[in-house]
Amino acid sequence: MPRFHRTVDHFRLERVDMGDSVVFLVFDIVRRKLVEEVTDYLSQIAFDTLDAKTLEKRAYHVIRVYEFLRLNNLTLNSLSDRKMKQFARWELGKTKKDKSHRGSEPAAKRTVNTKLDDVLLWLGWLQSRRGALIPGLTLPPFLSESCSFSTNPRRVSPIYFKGAAEKSKGRTISLPPEDKLEMVERFALETPISQYAARRDNLVVRLVKQTGLRRESFNSLRTRQFSREDVEACVDEFSVTPEVQKFSYENDVKIPRQMALEICDFIALDRKSVV
Repeated sequence: MPRFHRTVDHFRLERVDMGDSVVFLVFDIVRRKLVEEVTDYLSQIAFDTLDAKTLEKRAYHVIRVYEFLRLNNLTLNSLSDRKMKQFARWELGKTKKDKSHRGSEPAAKRTVNTKLDDVLLWLGWLQSRRGALIPGLTLPPFLSESCSFSTNPRRVSPIYFKGAAEKSKGRTISLPPEDKLEMVERFALETPISQYAARRDNLVVRLVKQTGLRRESFNSLRTRQFSREDVEACVDEFSVTPEVQKFSYENDVKIPRQMALEICDFIALDRKSVV
């Protein structure tokens, strides 16, 4: 039975190859005992057709919580949303130092959020199976039969980093051809309902063409975000953050300075005359 182990400062994760199956054991190195609440959990989810690599990854993410608790003289029962936020920030600092992230905070936040998924799943199981209620922790209802939550915990728990959702992969972005955009722009100018509508529509078309803003993001822009003083202070581009973005991103949108000044003029002159 070959044994492999992976160690943090105070805990050790051992993987025992049984031939046709793999068993994971978690030990408290300092207190010299088995961490039963994690070992039992790993034994349970091992029957959910998870491969050994996934099990090992989940196990390691969980014992990182124990390491955090030990370093801060905390107990499992003292966990709360606030403490889990502290754990997330602590784990973010460690993750950013990993060479695979090269110091990128957005990428590190996405990784930490994935780790938090595994940790909360374990805590949900712990509360469900062991009756170890943690009152200060916000979790959706846990489904014992499927060992999962009834809803995505990211919609419920406040511990996740916002604006760090996984980027869409394998999806081709489709943009209208340049001639179609120019046709829409000409139409907005040549067939106006009013001079106000002509200028408004022309700015809308050019702004979307320049930035690629989605409809929801564009509609969430506010006039208060376009301060003439701030725009005039920028050199080449003016940055603005739409309040609504896909996957709750918090990305800045770069607008050419001249266009941003046109928007300021429109707000101060055209829009003011009709509002």
